[in-house]
Amino acid sequence: MKAWLRAAGMPLLLTLGATGPAAAVDFSRETWCEGEVVFPDDTGHAGIYEMKLWFHEGAYSVVARDLANGEVIEDSGQCDLTQERICKHVIPGDEASPEDAYAFMLQPMEGGRYLYKEIWLDGSQGRGLVTCYGAL
Repeated sequence: MKAWLRAAGMPLLLTLGATGPAAAVDFSRETWCEGEVVFPDDTGHAGIYEMKLWFHEGAYSVVARDLANGEVIEDSGQCDLTQERICKHVIPGDEASPEDAYAFMLQPMEGGRYLYKEIWLDGSQGRGLVTCYGAL
């Protein structure tokens, strides 16, 4: 998974679809999502990550655990899925790696699940099904 994984994490693209099933989660309230996301590489292999996402008051947090080696990657930023279709985040560069960026979305599917899509500045991307839960 790219420079963000090497330095601080991985690129993400999630999109919240404008329409979806009646059971779609209300992202104006505190919401948690979890599931596995696959990031294929150019060699035909893929990294699989256990993703946990939290959305609250216009902010998000992501924790991804690489199922192959247990490495944990965390990121957070500002994005209000009630107002924005795609969340975008820039990761500042440093001496070891250049600036990077990713975007992500959640598209409603059947049964309360969402298709999580993520894309990085270099075009690498991942996707997977996640289940989201609203605050009680």
